[in-house]
Amino acid sequence: EMCIRDSDKIADIRRFCVSKEDSLIQMSWKSLMRKSCKKRKFTLVELIVAMAVFSILLLLMLQFFSGAQTIWRGMEKRNEIYANARIAMDLMTTHLQNTFYHAGIPFRLESKTDASTNTKSSEIYFITKTGDQFPGNSAQKYMTFQFSESDGILWVAVFCDTSANFKNFLPPYETTNGFQTAWDDLPSQFTISSNPNDDYSTELIKNVASFEIIPYELTFGSTKTSISRINSFPVKVLPYMVEIKFTVFASAEDYTQWKNLSTSTQKDDFLRQHGYTFARTIYLGNWSK
Repeated sequence: EMCIRDSDKIADIRRFCVSKEDSLIQMSWKSLMRKSCKKRKFTLVELIVAMAVFSILLLLMLQFFSGAQTIWRGMEKRNEIYANARIAMDLMTTHLQNTFYHAGIPFRLESKTDASTNTKSSEIYFITKTGDQFPGNSAQKYMTFQFSESDGILWVAVFCDTSANFKNFLPPYETTNGFQTAWDDLPSQFTISSNPNDDYSTELIKNVASFEIIPYELTFGSTKTSISRINSFPVKVLPYMVEIKFTVFASAEDYTQWKNLSTSTQKDDFLRQHGYTFARTIYLGNWSK
């Protein structure tokens, strides 16, 4: 009997200990939950630091996107310049290579340099065979490429058989000095107009700083044949080949800023930094024989 009583006491003690242990665990868990459920509040200094870091990151992102947008706009302008220059060069090349020439047909090439701005300006007048993209009933038309320094535009214009006096500029001439008269009067027959509906002249490219046509002749020596630059203007005979060279700006703002510079040194420096120069050599044939 004593053994049974002792075992019952031991069992009671064990149940008491287990229940006490469970209550302690529950109390610890509840205390932990209460502590974890308490919300931690940010201090004013922490909020200011967080806002400063966020502002810096936002500023860096804005600078990155602004720089990328500037680069993109620059690439778009550059691509547009190259496209316009290629179109202008192709048109001039095509019509110069289709030149219809012999000694009785006027040809005129003039070139000058503005000493104050070092700006080169050339004008060429020649007869060529064109398609129906220009007015006139005949395929033969006089054409000119010339640069307007006042507004920075490179022009192309035609003089054709729609004019009553067109025949006076082709042989046979009615007078002995008919060729010289035609050569003298040829530039005055072209009309340069900014009217977009004008069929006789059109803009080739804008924001042009300089336009130069450099003529070359073929000279025959006793031992060799050489190509030399023609430095005497005006040129009255179709040269062996010409080099066309022009410089343009990417935008009208750059062109205006360049025009407003006061000295030639400032203009040259600005032109080297912001200008784009294009050049092409065009073979015209040997007409000296």
